[in-house]
Amino acid sequence: MNDKKSDVNWILYELENRKMREYKKGKAGLEEFVGALDDTKILLGGFRVTGVDAKSSVTSIRSKFIFVTWVGSKATESKSTVGTAMSSIRTFFAGYNIFVDVMDGDLKSLSKETMETALRASAGSHQVQSYDWENKTTVKKKKKRKKKKKLNAD
Repeated sequence: MNDKKSDVNWILYELENRKMREYKKGKAGLEEFVGALDDTKILLGGFRVTGVDAKSSVTSIRSKFIFVTWVGSKATESKSTVGTAMSSIRTFFAGYNIFVDVMDGDLKSLSKETMETALRASAGSHQVQSYDWENKTTVKKKKKRKKKKKLNAD
């Protein structure tokens, strides 16, 4: 997910019997991620959001990673399973900027507004201007200029 060459920008794992297995992954950002959540399962995963700064002719982007623990309101697996496995789970998902725990299937915790507030609080003094939740913002790479050949003056 944090491989810059991959277009996958979110992934979910299902936690069942204290084991994780890949559940789903996608390319379409937050809306697709939220749509993949299942109210009958315990899911762990995360997604990438792009922080965008556009000033005059320069646009810079920075990837931010949000880790999500999802316990659906109809999950049959014990919620205590999540608590006992959380330390190793968060180690597995190292590198996230914020984490969001949803313990009752309440999607309000995954609103853009709520997560943007948390991202801005974690960013300190260097704030981006906006967040691209679908990761469509790209930066055009400048062409490398050819070096001028030095003239030998005798």
